[in-house]
Amino acid sequence: MLTIQHTEEDLSRAYVQAIAAKAGVNLSMKDRSHDYTIDGTFHQVSYFNGHYHETGFSLDINENGA
Repeated sequence: MLTIQHTEEDLSRAYVQAIAAKAGVNLSMKDRSHDYTIDGTFHQVSYFNGHYHETGFSLDINENGA
């Protein structure tokens, strides 16, 4: 059985993934270990010459605000 903290972390990860999908950006997240933080990077995507490409602009995220 998952702890309350593990359940909260899994829900937080799902929420961040949903936001990224709605915004149309790529999201890379660190491993699935339950370390009680969400660390990842949003990568901007643009449509150019008939293809989607990451632009090189990214935004790092950390649940702890660091």
